[in-house]
Amino acid sequence: ESTYAKELEAMKEFGFIFSLITNGTLITQEVASYLAAHPRVAVTVSLDGDKGSHDTARRTTKYEGTYDAVLCGLRMLKAAGCEGVSISCTIGEHNIDSLDKLLELNKEFGFLSINLNPLLDTEQRKVGGKYAEVVSDRMITYFLKAREEGVYETALCGALNLSWHSVRFPMTARQLGVSSYALLMAGWVSATKVSA
Repeated sequence: ESTYAKELEAMKEFGFIFSLITNGTLITQEVASYLAAHPRVAVTVSLDGDKGSHDTARRTTKYEGTYDAVLCGLRMLKAAGCEGVSISCTIGEHNIDSLDKLLELNKEFGFLSINLNPLLDTEQRKVGGKYAEVVSDRMITYFLKAREEGVYETALCGALNLSWHSVRFPMTARQLGVSSYALLMAGWVSATKVSA
């Protein structure tokens, strides 16, 4: 705890929040208790859906799936009273058709937010326009189902509207000089519970 005590105190004084993004596999009871005691540390755990989807893409160096370890870590965070845990889901071929599994997990954990992160083009790999169309359609389906279950989106309407135009009408987006697709791909979409 002493490693970050000074930084955490300074953050509290200035109103800052420290964001911890983790794969969740190394969360212990000690770590969970520490994070619960420091609410100015916002915790986001990478989780790509159900066991089959997650383990396809997220493996150890020994090629073993990490889903069970991630859920163990999430359960420790919940048991320790760590409120406001979010998840970050990268959308790829491994889970594009099972995004609704995140909502099932939300029933157990009550995530603060579920952040969907579509893939980006890289020098090594281009995701292509077909991916953008499919991911847009799956995300719309996901958010409609999320809304039915009381999970509401933030920053969704603008991002999807921009994405829709850049995917369906790519010349218009280029003419405007706005890469709306890039905004969506950069993860400007999340689903968040509305507090009562």
